[in-house]
Formats: sequence, C-alpha cells, structure tokens
Amino acid sequence: MKRTMPLLFTVIACTSTPDFEAEKQLFYKEANERGCVVIPMDIHFARLGSTAGYCVPRFGILLNETLWHDYGEFQRKELVFHELGHCVLQKDHEELGIMKATMHSEEHMEMMWKEYVDLLFKDCLSLADLIAPKDKKEPL
Repeated sequence: MKRTMPLLFTVIACTSTPDFEAEKQLFYKEANERGCVVIPMDIHFARLGSTAGYCVPRFGILLNETLWHDYGEFQRKELVFHELGHCVLQKDHEELGIMKATMHSEEHMEMMWKEYVDLLFKDCLSLADLIAPKDKKEPL
C-alpha cells in the first residue's frame, strides 16, 4: 500500500525568479520529436529543504532555488526533465534507471544526455495510443 506524506512548502515569488522557459521548451521539443502527448506545466521556486524538486499534480513543478543555482546546465535540465517526467509522463521513482531519486553529476549528465532523454520518453503516451490503444484490438 502506497503511503503519501503531506508536504508543506512555500512558493517563492519574486522578480528574479526565472520562467524556466528554455528547459520547458526543450522538454516539449524532445517529446514532440518522439510523438509523445504532453501537457504544459508551470514551474516555480519553493522552499523544499534538501529536496531538489517536487511534482504537485494539477499545480506544477516546485524547484529548490538554492540547489538550482548550485547546479550546472545539464543538472538543471535533468532536474526539470525528471520532475516533468513525474507530472507530465506519470513516471514514478525507480531504484535503478533514469527516474531514481538522486541527481547525477554535471559531467555524467553532459556525457549521457541523449540516452537519458531517449529513456525518459520511452513508452510515452502517443497520439496513436489515444486513437487506437495498444491493449484494444480493432474490430474485424
């Protein structure tokens, strides 16, 4: 049985908050190239303690501002893609693989970026799945 714990957070709203547009657009571009159906999602900074990011369904993504500024370019992409993977692609954490709960080093992510993105979008919901679901046989 899956237990959920309440999460208390404070969204930080200030003029210096980035809109994360570049990272979101890259996510949507990669999804589109693979034929994945995705929905737009807002991203905000929040006070999350030691947690790097959090998906709040039907609200958006919350990111730790302190950690964000400590991360390099590819770690930032990984963080946004990981959280969008939860909220948009409905992926859960894994013990091993790309959806594990720990971040990779900047060097590792730069070297493995293409493979990471390919694995993240593997088995995503496509428009074809919505029209003719794979588990339903077409009538004769």
